[in-house]
Amino acid sequence: VQGLQTGANDYIPKPIDAEIVQARVLTQLQLKAAFDIQKRAYVELKKADVLKFKLLSIASHDLKSPLSNIAMAEVLLRQLMDTDDPTILSVLDTVKMTIDGMNNLIVEFLDMAALQSGKIDIGIENVDLNHVIDSVMKQYAIQAQEKGSDMVIRDVSGLVLADQKRLTQILSNLVSNALKYSPPNSQITLNTVNDGDSIRIEIIDQGPGIPDNERDLLFTEFGKLSPRPTGQESSTGLGLWIVKQMVEAMNGQVGVDCPD
Repeated sequence: VQGLQTGANDYIPKPIDAEIVQARVLTQLQLKAAFDIQKRAYVELKKADVLKFKLLSIASHDLKSPLSNIAMAEVLLRQLMDTDDPTILSVLDTVKMTIDGMNNLIVEFLDMAALQSGKIDIGIENVDLNHVIDSVMKQYAIQAQEKGSDMVIRDVSGLVLADQKRLTQILSNLVSNALKYSPPNSQITLNTVNDGDSIRIEIIDQGPGIPDNERDLLFTEFGKLSPRPTGQESSTGLGLWIVKQMVEAMNGQVGVDCPD
Protein backbone atom coordinates (compact mmCIF):
# COMPACT_ATOMS: atom_id res chain seq x y z
CA VAL A 1 0.00 0.00 0.00
CA GLN A 2 2.83 2.40 0.89
CA GLY A 3 4.53 1.65 -2.42
CA LEU A 4 1.37 2.41 -4.42
CA GLN A 5 0.78 5.58 -2.41
CA THR A 6 4.29 6.85 -3.25
CA GLY A 7 3.91 6.36 -7.01
CA ALA A 8 4.23 2.68 -7.88
CA ASN A 9 1.60 1.48 -10.36
CA ASP A 10 2.00 -2.30 -9.96
CA TYR A 11 3.59 -4.97 -7.79
CA ILE A 12 4.44 -8.68 -8.01
CA PRO A 13 3.33 -10.91 -5.12
CA LYS A 14 5.20 -13.95 -3.85
CA PRO A 15 5.45 -16.74 -4.72
CA ILE A 16 6.55 -15.40 -8.12
CA ASP A 17 4.82 -16.81 -11.19
CA ALA A 18 6.93 -16.32 -14.35
CA GLU A 19 3.91 -15.93 -16.66
CA ILE A 20 2.35 -13.30 -14.44
CA VAL A 21 5.67 -11.44 -14.23
CA GLN A 22 6.05 -11.50 -18.03
CA ALA A 23 2.46 -10.30 -18.53
CA ARG A 24 2.87 -7.46 -16.04
CA VAL A 25 6.24 -6.38 -17.45
CA LEU A 26 4.72 -6.38 -20.95
CA THR A 27 1.83 -4.24 -19.69
CA GLN A 28 4.24 -1.76 -18.10
CA LEU A 29 6.29 -1.56 -21.31
CA GLN A 30 3.13 -0.85 -23.30
CA LEU A 31 2.09 1.84 -20.83
CA LYS A 32 5.56 3.39 -21.01
CA ALA A 33 5.44 3.39 -24.84
CA ALA A 34 1.98 5.02 -24.80
CA PHE A 35 3.18 7.62 -22.30
CA ASP A 36 6.22 8.42 -24.47
CA ILE A 37 3.99 8.85 -27.53
CA GLN A 38 1.69 11.17 -25.57
CA LYS A 39 4.66 13.16 -24.28
CA ARG A 40 6.09 13.59 -27.79
CA ALA A 41 2.66 14.63 -29.09
CA TYR A 42 2.40 17.23 -26.30
CA VAL A 43 5.83 18.64 -27.16
CA GLU A 44 4.91 18.83 -30.85
CA LEU A 45 1.62 20.57 -30.02
CA LYS A 46 3.47 23.13 -27.89
CA LYS A 47 5.88 23.77 -30.75
CA ALA A 48 2.98 24.16 -33.19
CA ASP A 49 1.26 26.54 -30.76
CA VAL A 50 4.40 28.70 -30.47
CA LEU A 51 4.77 28.70 -34.26
CA LYS A 52 1.11 29.69 -34.70
CA PHE A 53 1.54 32.60 -32.29
CA LYS A 54 4.70 33.75 -34.10
CA LEU A 55 2.99 33.54 -37.49
CA LEU A 56 0.00 35.49 -36.20
CA SER A 57 2.30 38.14 -34.75
CA ILE A 58 4.23 38.47 -38.02
CA ALA A 59 1.06 38.57 -40.12
CA SER A 60 -0.50 41.13 -37.78
CA HIS A 61 2.60 43.34 -37.94
CA ASP A 62 2.63 43.14 -41.74
CA LEU A 63 -1.07 44.07 -41.84
CA LYS A 64 -0.81 46.94 -39.36
CA SER A 65 1.77 48.88 -41.37
CA PRO A 66 -0.35 49.30 -44.53
CA LEU A 67 -3.44 49.93 -42.41
CA SER A 68 -1.62 52.76 -40.63
CA ASN A 69 -0.70 54.26 -44.00
CA ILE A 70 -4.30 54.02 -45.22
CA ALA A 71 -5.56 55.61 -41.98
CA MET A 72 -3.11 58.48 -42.41
CA ALA A 73 -4.18 58.92 -46.04
CA GLU A 74 -7.85 59.03 -45.00
CA VAL A 75 -7.15 61.82 -42.49
CA LEU A 76 -5.10 63.79 -45.03
CA LEU A 77 -7.80 63.41 -47.70
CA ARG A 78 -10.41 64.86 -45.33
CA GLN A 79 -8.17 67.84 -44.64
CA LEU A 80 -7.17 68.41 -48.26
CA MET A 81 -10.68 68.11 -49.69
CA ASP A 82 -12.36 70.21 -47.02
CA THR A 83 -15.75 69.45 -48.53
CA ASP A 84 -19.33 68.87 -47.44
CA ASP A 85 -20.05 66.66 -50.45
CA PRO A 86 -22.08 63.76 -48.94
CA THR A 87 -20.76 61.24 -51.50
CA ILE A 88 -17.11 61.99 -50.73
CA LEU A 89 -17.75 62.02 -46.97
CA SER A 90 -19.61 58.72 -47.22
CA VAL A 91 -16.66 57.10 -49.05
CA LEU A 92 -14.19 58.41 -46.47
CA ASP A 93 -16.44 57.22 -43.62
CA THR A 94 -16.54 53.75 -45.19
CA VAL A 95 -12.74 53.72 -45.47
CA LYS A 96 -12.39 54.74 -41.80
CA MET A 97 -14.91 52.10 -40.67
CA THR A 98 -13.06 49.42 -42.64
CA ILE A 99 -9.71 50.43 -41.14
CA ASP A 100 -11.13 50.38 -37.60
CA GLY A 101 -12.72 46.98 -38.24
CA MET A 102 -9.47 45.51 -39.54
CA ASN A 103 -7.47 46.90 -36.61
CA ASN A 104 -9.96 45.43 -34.12
CA LEU A 105 -9.81 42.10 -35.93
CA ILE A 106 -6.00 42.00 -35.71
CA VAL A 107 -6.00 42.89 -32.00
CA GLU A 108 -8.65 40.29 -31.16
CA PHE A 109 -6.91 37.48 -33.04
CA LEU A 110 -3.61 38.33 -31.36
CA ASP A 111 -5.30 38.34 -27.95
CA MET A 112 -6.99 35.02 -28.73
CA ALA A 113 -3.67 33.42 -29.69
CA ALA A 114 -1.94 34.81 -26.59
CA LEU A 115 -4.71 33.59 -24.28
CA GLN A 116 -4.76 30.12 -25.83
CA SER A 117 -0.99 29.78 -25.51
CA GLY A 118 -0.87 31.23 -21.99
CA LYS A 119 1.31 34.17 -23.04
CA ILE A 120 -0.82 36.88 -21.40
CA ASP A 121 1.10 38.56 -18.57
CA ILE A 122 -1.02 39.72 -15.63
CA GLY A 123 0.47 42.18 -13.14
CA ILE A 124 -1.88 42.77 -10.20
CA GLU A 125 -1.73 46.19 -8.54
CA ASN A 126 -3.99 48.82 -6.96
CA VAL A 127 -5.88 50.49 -9.80
CA ASP A 128 -7.88 53.70 -9.50
CA LEU A 129 -11.23 53.09 -11.23
CA ASN A 130 -11.80 56.81 -11.80
CA HIS A 131 -8.67 57.05 -13.92
CA VAL A 132 -9.37 53.90 -15.97
CA ILE A 133 -13.04 54.64 -16.60
CA ASP A 134 -12.38 58.27 -17.50
CA SER A 135 -9.77 57.23 -20.09
CA VAL A 136 -12.10 54.62 -21.60
CA MET A 137 -14.99 57.06 -21.90
CA LYS A 138 -12.72 59.64 -23.57
CA GLN A 139 -11.53 56.95 -25.99
CA TYR A 140 -15.07 56.41 -27.27
CA ALA A 141 -16.35 60.00 -27.05
CA ILE A 142 -16.03 60.63 -30.81
CA GLN A 143 -17.65 57.29 -31.71
CA ALA A 144 -20.54 58.07 -29.36
CA GLN A 145 -20.90 61.56 -30.85
CA GLU A 146 -21.07 60.14 -34.38
CA LYS A 147 -23.88 57.83 -33.27
CA GLY A 148 -25.66 60.57 -31.30
CA SER A 149 -25.25 58.60 -28.05
CA ASP A 150 -24.73 60.06 -24.58
CA MET A 151 -21.95 58.65 -22.38
CA VAL A 152 -22.85 59.04 -18.71
CA ILE A 153 -20.63 58.22 -15.69
CA ARG A 154 -22.36 57.78 -12.33
CA ASP A 155 -20.97 57.05 -8.85
CA VAL A 156 -17.60 55.76 -10.01
CA SER A 157 -15.09 55.39 -7.19
CA GLY A 158 -12.74 52.97 -5.51
CA LEU A 159 -9.54 51.00 -5.93
CA VAL A 160 -9.43 47.46 -7.30
CA LEU A 161 -6.71 44.83 -7.48
CA ALA A 162 -6.19 44.34 -11.20
CA ASP A 163 -3.86 44.71 -14.15
CA GLN A 164 -4.52 48.29 -15.27
CA LYS A 165 -3.75 47.65 -18.94
CA ARG A 166 -5.99 44.57 -19.07
CA LEU A 167 -8.79 46.24 -17.09
CA THR A 168 -8.71 49.15 -19.54
CA GLN A 169 -8.90 46.68 -22.43
CA ILE A 170 -11.84 44.85 -20.82
CA LEU A 171 -13.84 48.04 -20.22
CA SER A 172 -12.98 49.34 -23.68
CA ASN A 173 -14.37 46.15 -25.20
CA LEU A 174 -17.57 46.32 -23.14
CA VAL A 175 -18.15 50.03 -23.83
CA SER A 176 -17.47 49.42 -27.53
CA ASN A 177 -20.03 46.60 -27.51
CA ALA A 178 -22.59 48.80 -25.76
CA LEU A 179 -22.17 51.47 -28.44
CA LYS A 180 -22.10 48.93 -31.25
CA TYR A 181 -25.40 47.27 -30.36
CA SER A 182 -27.31 50.30 -29.06
CA PRO A 183 -29.66 52.27 -31.29
CA PRO A 184 -28.57 55.78 -32.35
CA ASN A 185 -29.38 58.65 -29.95
CA SER A 186 -29.44 56.36 -26.92
CA GLN A 187 -27.55 56.43 -23.62
CA ILE A 188 -24.59 54.39 -22.32
CA THR A 189 -24.23 54.55 -18.54
CA LEU A 190 -21.21 53.44 -16.52
CA ASN A 191 -21.66 52.87 -12.80
CA THR A 192 -19.88 51.09 -9.92
CA VAL A 193 -21.44 49.30 -6.97
CA ASN A 194 -19.45 48.49 -3.83
CA ASP A 195 -20.28 44.94 -2.70
CA GLY A 196 -18.05 44.96 0.37
CA ASP A 197 -14.96 42.97 -0.60
CA SER A 198 -15.46 43.63 -4.31
CA ILE A 199 -16.62 46.30 -6.71
CA ARG A 200 -19.06 45.61 -9.53
CA ILE A 201 -18.60 47.73 -12.64
CA GLU A 202 -21.84 48.10 -14.58
CA ILE A 203 -22.10 49.15 -18.23
CA ILE A 204 -25.75 49.79 -19.06
CA ASP A 205 -27.07 50.34 -22.57
CA GLN A 206 -30.46 50.60 -24.27
CA GLY A 207 -29.87 47.86 -26.82
CA PRO A 208 -32.38 45.11 -27.65
CA GLY A 209 -30.97 42.67 -25.07
CA ILE A 210 -30.09 38.99 -25.56
CA PRO A 211 -32.77 36.38 -26.34
CA ASP A 212 -33.16 33.76 -23.57
CA ASN A 213 -32.13 30.88 -25.84
CA GLU A 214 -28.87 32.64 -26.84
CA ARG A 215 -27.54 33.78 -23.47
CA ASP A 216 -25.41 30.64 -23.07
CA LEU A 217 -23.49 31.72 -26.20
CA LEU A 218 -22.34 34.95 -24.56
CA PHE A 219 -18.66 34.99 -23.60
CA THR A 220 -17.95 31.94 -25.79
CA GLU A 221 -15.31 31.74 -28.50
CA PHE A 222 -16.74 32.93 -31.85
CA GLY A 223 -20.20 33.14 -30.26
CA LYS A 224 -22.55 34.69 -32.81
CA LEU A 225 -25.93 35.99 -31.62
CA SER A 226 -28.97 37.27 -33.50
CA PRO A 227 -28.68 40.95 -32.32
CA ARG A 228 -26.58 42.78 -34.90
CA PRO A 229 -24.59 46.04 -34.69
CA THR A 230 -26.82 49.02 -35.40
CA GLY A 231 -24.29 51.09 -37.33
CA GLN A 232 -22.73 48.57 -39.74
CA GLU A 233 -19.86 47.93 -37.32
CA SER A 234 -17.92 44.66 -37.63
CA SER A 235 -17.97 41.80 -35.13
CA THR A 236 -15.74 38.71 -34.89
CA GLY A 237 -17.53 36.97 -32.02
CA LEU A 238 -14.27 36.99 -30.01
CA GLY A 239 -14.57 40.19 -27.97
CA LEU A 240 -16.64 38.90 -25.05
CA TRP A 241 -14.70 35.62 -24.91
CA ILE A 242 -11.48 37.62 -24.54
CA VAL A 243 -13.16 39.75 -21.85
CA LYS A 244 -14.14 36.63 -19.88
CA GLN A 245 -10.66 35.09 -20.08
CA MET A 246 -8.98 38.29 -18.91
CA VAL A 247 -11.48 38.94 -16.12
CA GLU A 248 -11.05 35.40 -14.77
CA ALA A 249 -7.25 35.68 -15.05
CA MET A 250 -7.55 38.55 -12.53
CA ASN A 251 -9.84 36.47 -10.24
CA GLY A 252 -12.95 38.39 -11.28
CA GLN A 253 -16.35 37.46 -12.67
CA VAL A 254 -18.26 38.76 -15.67
CA GLY A 255 -21.92 38.37 -16.57
CA VAL A 256 -24.98 40.01 -18.06
CA ASP A 257 -28.41 41.08 -16.80
CA CYS A 258 -31.21 41.41 -19.36
CA PRO A 259 -34.32 42.97 -17.80
CA ASP A 260 -37.59 41.59 -19.14
